[in-house]
Amino acid sequence: MGFTGAAILRGMEINAIPSPKLLSLLFDFPVPAAFVTVMKAFWEVSRDSGESVEHLLDDLCGFYPDGEDARYQQTPPELFPIGRPGADGIHYGYVIHAPERVAEDYPMGELCPMDLDGVISLGRNTREAFETLLSNPTRLDSERIAKLSEQVALKLGYELSEEKADLQFAASPDGELVIPQILGHERHVMTADGIGVLADRQLFRPDNLNRTCERMDEFLEQSRIHLEEGFPASALVHLREGYWEHWTEDGAISRFGDLMRQAYEALGRPLLADLVQRRTRKYA
Repeated sequence: MGFTGAAILRGMEINAIPSPKLLSLLFDFPVPAAFVTVMKAFWEVSRDSGESVEHLLDDLCGFYPDGEDARYQQTPPELFPIGRPGADGIHYGYVIHAPERVAEDYPMGELCPMDLDGVISLGRNTREAFETLLSNPTRLDSERIAKLSEQVALKLGYELSEEKADLQFAASPDGELVIPQILGHERHVMTADGIGVLADRQLFRPDNLNRTCERMDEFLEQSRIHLEEGFPASALVHLREGYWEHWTEDGAISRFGDLMRQAYEALGRPLLADLVQRRTRKYA
């Protein structure tokens, strides 16, 4: 089970320096190397300035560190939270479509549970996301924050600019989509929650996906058919679309959750299957 934001901070405070093992434990997912580098930079500036990592992240990037506790019922399993600004349930995190394919870095996204937009892009990778956050002109109006932001950026080799700050809001109102790295044998089908399904082409139905479902039962039935026919990626497309549209209805979390778990297991993604199972138990 993931740690809360407060526990994450305590875990960092009692250790000499953030490490991949520690951060993966605290944030409850295998964090990319690039995130470890960022947190080390904040840790070092924290030690030099006497300000806590929590306050630095909030002052410079506009969010408090948080992990599993930041998730909402409709947070897609593929969005692994690292923090929240503290307004409207918004949370930031890494978007990991295929955890079994370990990578040096991943795109980052943000989700506002109060909106219907789904996950929107915060950056195509760690550097882009944190350059955007550190460049925020509103926060840089403060001489103290501007100085600290430059210190963090210097340690990371990042470049800050007003143009980069605009990237977070440039594509409003819907925001830019989070697009994963797609290998030659793979296919990515976007869904209404802003995540989509990334998988080997052979795991999708070869014909066009039937996405004309409206009622919850229709989404579930199509998903069962795809699973039985050996197309778990197509099943997951219907499950994602259906859950995003019907998650507020009675029984939806349990009915979608069981089939989602089966689809993730068939795709070889036990981490995501476990997240769905935990969500189902929590909210059912």
